[in-house]
Amino acid sequence: MTAIAQGRDEYWLPSDLLFLKDALGRGMTCAEVAGFLSRGEAEVRKKAKQMRIPYRRSQNYCHYRLRRGA
Repeated sequence: MTAIAQGRDEYWLPSDLLFLKDALGRGMTCAEVAGFLSRGEAEVRKKAKQMRIPYRRSQNYCHYRLRRGA
């Protein structure tokens, strides 16, 4: 039995897919997600399109947790 070689852009870890879906749903840009996942922006956009994940930039998005009232 021979192993089929898969390129890095073909295989996504389940944890990466979960992060992709959550991050884009929260309003991160594809460029920001690509930076976190060490992948290209075009690759992230392609995977989001394949998974039918809507992505848009939220006006009030900040990836740091802000404490209210502080």
